[in-house]
This record gives sequence, C-alpha cells and structure tokens, in this order.
Amino acid sequence: MIFNASEIFEIAINIEINGQKFYSKAAEMTKDPQVSQLLKKLGEMEVSHEEYFRKLKNSFSEKYASSMPDIDEQLNLYLKSYADGKVFSSNVPPEALISDDSTVEDIFETAIDFERRTVVFFTLVKEMLPESLDRKKIDILIKEELQHVALLNNQLQQYMDNNNSDS
Repeated sequence: MIFNASEIFEIAINIEINGQKFYSKAAEMTKDPQVSQLLKKLGEMEVSHEEYFRKLKNSFSEKYASSMPDIDEQLNLYLKSYADGKVFSSNVPPEALISDDSTVEDIFETAIDFERRTVVFFTLVKEMLPESLDRKKIDILIKEELQHVALLNNQLQQYMDNNNSDS
C-alpha cells in the first residue's frame, strides 16, 4: 500500500479532529474546573493544527498534484500500520477512550499517550515533505505537541500530589 500526499494529510487532519473530540469530552466529564479549562485550551489548539494541515494539504496538492515524493520503506510501513488501525485505532472514537468511570489520572494518561503518538506521526510527515515546502511550521506543531506532553505530565503530577496530600 502506497500513500499519496492527500491521504497523509487527511490522516493528520483526522488526528487533530480526534484530539478535539477527546479534549472536548474530557473537559465535560471532569469536575475539576482547572483541569476542564486546561483540556478546553488543548482542544482549541487542536483546531488550529487541523486548519494548518488543511492549508498544507491544499498547497501541497497545488504544487505536486497527486504525486508524492518517494518515501522510504520504514515510513511506508509505519503509515500502513496506521491505516490498519495499529497506531491510532480508527475503530474507536477518541471520546470513547474515556467514560464516566475515568479518573482525572486516566484522562491525563490517555491524553499524554495521544500526544506522544501525534509527535511521532508529525515527525514522519515532516520527513515526507519536500524541502520546497515550509517544514518549519511542522517543527512548530511538533514542539507544541511536545509542550502538550510536558504540560499534561506536569498537571498530572500536580493533581496526584494535591490529591495524595488531601488523603
């Protein structure tokens, strides 16, 4: 299975849409106002990332029509595993990853995992892009996703520390 650029960008767009759905559901579920506010903010950031990938897809399509630069075998295998649902399961809506029984810790840990996987995928997307397209924005998005991981880890630790001291 070989992917064209349009399919790669659709995957990136769907990752961001899934992030929006996850953060929106998680923000509604948590009873902690600070956690809810953080999750809403992360969801809003996913919206801007989605918009960027839509623009990138359009500009890439205009420049390169339906062809995609050659990609190495590892990238193609990764993308195939993605398409087969092994990286981000397309069979389960992101908001279904959490339930009424999910704890704040569960929400943070799911979000951290989601963001880490997104970093890997975006890094591979960047490698796929030709030099003539601006890769700097992808670097910025990768850094933002890494900041999300750090922020979520920090918030999880603070939440756990605060709740352990209350016991």
